[in-house]
Amino acid sequence: MDKSRLRAYWLATRPYSFTATLVPILIGTAVAKVLFPALTVQWGHFLLALFGAISIHIVSNVLNDVFDAKSGLDNKDNFGRFNSIVAGAVTPKEMFGIAAVFSVVSLLIGIYFLTVVGTPLLVLLVLGAFLAFFYTMPPVRLKHHALGDLAVLLGFGLGMAYGAYMVQAHAMPGYLDSGRLLTVLAYALPTALPMVGILQANNHRDRINDREYGAKTLSNVLSPRLSKDLLIAVLVVPFALLLATSIPALTTAWVLLVVLSIPPLLKILREIKADHFEGPLVPQIAQFHGMFGLLATVGMVVKSLVG
Repeated sequence: MDKSRLRAYWLATRPYSFTATLVPILIGTAVAKVLFPALTVQWGHFLLALFGAISIHIVSNVLNDVFDAKSGLDNKDNFGRFNSIVAGAVTPKEMFGIAAVFSVVSLLIGIYFLTVVGTPLLVLLVLGAFLAFFYTMPPVRLKHHALGDLAVLLGFGLGMAYGAYMVQAHAMPGYLDSGRLLTVLAYALPTALPMVGILQANNHRDRINDREYGAKTLSNVLSPRLSKDLLIAVLVVPFALLLATSIPALTTAWVLLVVLSIPPLLKILREIKADHFEGPLVPQIAQFHGMFGLLATVGMVVKSLVG
């Protein structure tokens, strides 16, 4: 296989979006270490969980392109994101092949972690697989019923963070106590919301085309102004959530390192207010999400080291 085909397959997976997978895996791992200072992070399991998460993310991405092209949502006349099938770079058959390979990979990794963690992980794995496959696949097509944002929030932002936490903390007594699970949520939710912003920016840009082809998204159900307000909210509210989590306890203030991500956020907000949705806004939001999540992770790691 020549390099040009490999490059086409690589681009078809939408690698710029992989921050949406990296961040929750980092957050779940970091929270496990903060909650259990004596815990030794299993880096092999961390990398395997990350690879499994990226694998199911790839499955979701390529199936999304297949069914968006088939339904007409992505076509040569709209100005939305790049679709490998519409562009003629990859055939539907090749896309299904990519999905099949990474489905098997994610399944095998999931089975392995079930043997390690046990049945508490099963619910997350089943939910994640359902959301990944039926995001655009008939007959469910969550994206077409204004449920895409919720699917991304649950499947990627929260589900993967909880999964990474369980992979690291499963041997610790009381790791499923409600208080500890709420702590995971307190850090997973703020770092998941910017991920929803990636999808919301896509959907706001494509809201007219999506409506014409019968796909309901929050962006075309809401007014254009409310759609933009929602996008701004999922990018700004995470700062307030982390602030509310950090200051009262005075034990996790290191997480406020995320203020370093404010400059790129301000640039993004200017682009949104100017209606510049046709340019590199979506990759910029993905980069901001990665920076925000990485800084939050570093803050928690520092906290675990200094006490």
